[in-house]
Amino acid sequence: MTVDSITVLSPTNSYNTLLLNYAGTQTPLTAQSLSVGSNSAFTLLSSALQVGSDLHAGGVINQNDSLVTGNLVDVGDIGPGVYNLNSGILDVSQLWVDSTFNQNGGTNAAPTSVSGDYNMNGGYAESIYIGGGTLRQNGGTLDSSLGNSGNYVLEGGVHNGGLTDLGMVLQTGGTNIGNLTIGYVDYLSQRSSAGSYTISNGLCSGGIDIEGNGTFTQEGGMVAANTVTLRSMFFVEKGGGETLSASLLQNGGTLSCSQMVVDGYYRQTGGTNFVAGTLSSSDLGSIFTSGWLCASNIEIAYNIGSSFGGTVIVSNEFSVFSGCSGGGHLVASNITLAGGTFSFGPGTIDQTGILALSGGGFRFYGPGAFNLGRLVPSAGANFQLSSANGCTLRFADSSALPWATNSVVNFQNWSGSLYGGGNQRIIFGINSAALMAQQLSQIQFQNPAGLAAGNYPARILSTGEIVPDTGAPLALKMTAASPSSNGWMQLSVGADIGRSYDIEVSTDLVNWSRWTNEFNSNGTIYLHDQEAPKHPQRFYRTRPVP
Repeated sequence: MTVDSITVLSPTNSYNTLLLNYAGTQTPLTAQSLSVGSNSAFTLLSSALQVGSDLHAGGVINQNDSLVTGNLVDVGDIGPGVYNLNSGILDVSQLWVDSTFNQNGGTNAAPTSVSGDYNMNGGYAESIYIGGGTLRQNGGTLDSSLGNSGNYVLEGGVHNGGLTDLGMVLQTGGTNIGNLTIGYVDYLSQRSSAGSYTISNGLCSGGIDIEGNGTFTQEGGMVAANTVTLRSMFFVEKGGGETLSASLLQNGGTLSCSQMVVDGYYRQTGGTNFVAGTLSSSDLGSIFTSGWLCASNIEIAYNIGSSFGGTVIVSNEFSVFSGCSGGGHLVASNITLAGGTFSFGPGTIDQTGILALSGGGFRFYGPGAFNLGRLVPSAGANFQLSSANGCTLRFADSSALPWATNSVVNFQNWSGSLYGGGNQRIIFGINSAALMAQQLSQIQFQNPAGLAAGNYPARILSTGEIVPDTGAPLALKMTAASPSSNGWMQLSVGADIGRSYDIEVSTDLVNWSRWTNEFNSNGTIYLHDQEAPKHPQRFYRTRPVP
């Protein structure tokens, strides 16, 4: 049947329904124009409708196992209309959703523009454009790139297609596959818009590009990206300057990507970030992390400040060009410091490769165990130790890597023991062969605690520990610690290296006898007196053997 127009309309307190009931899909009802007004419905059951010009829904349209084809369908332009696509195929030249479209099944093959609400609970859809409205997907498959300034809520189902410059995206489940562009910047006109993407569950897969004031927030779920890029912008012509800072906030879940470029603000307070390649920060970049961060390379260059905490694992190269700070647990192969100060602690560093310094220095805050690699200073290096807490710097054996002859390694704020084994320790390798004589001559201690102000050369003990060399023999110093659990007295004797010492004992401070003789190879001699429990009192003294 072919008609020019059909109007379904009902007055207040009444309701009319046009029912196209099992007419089949071979011969459609053809109408040039069809309007479903308020208090009215049009229901299709296993039938076909051909729209010649336009279909307007200000009431309710129910499509079940039916075929709707033709030109324009507009839901909501003549009133608060509702279109329920439960099954069948909707294939028209244009679908406008100004009110509510519910897809519970079937196929929407129409180019769709949403300024109202599109609720997708099942079925299949393609070519959707969100023009200020909201698309909520709880199921089904959506094959469409989404754009403009509207909102997208993904609760379930699958979305295949990119997202560009949307106002707000919230993913609480489902799968999102495609590249994301969050926020918008026009560098020529210096115009921008903000956008946000938040994922708390589900899978998000594709490249991520965050621009201007755009924000990507991960609370949970899985993000598997290609390249993650943060692009901030500085407007030079807006009242003296305005910075738009792109932001990535990871509070939970797992993020994995091939590389990450941070020209913005990256803040990680939880979760795990795996970067297969390089994580780099540039002019406007800043990185703050207290979760698990794993990368092949990390480059901190010319940034406004970065701080590392939690656990950071760098399998290849950790490069710092303008300083940063850290704590927690840093695991790295090679570390390069080319400028600024790298402040670290409290925490632990476990490094296995080369520690290369061509400028700048390290500041360590205890307590902590800082296990560093082989030291190679090419233009000098500064190491500052916290005077408030104990800390130990352990460098790997560096004797096989010659140092530049003009480089000087300075250790500042040292407050350890001249005999070794003190509150602060600096150790190379496991013995005195861990540094060549030339290398040792290039190390100096600046204003060490307990000594007159000035610079002191270094001496290396047999354990590999280095201490300031005062140029004078070390004074004898005997210390008795509390007895061990078995009653043995624990003694330590600090004395000049390379000499032998007699240790004498007495029970009355009058009669003395030699107890043992020890050679001082590293500055401190450690002893345990097993005979101490047999005596009510026992005294000790030491003297050098001529």
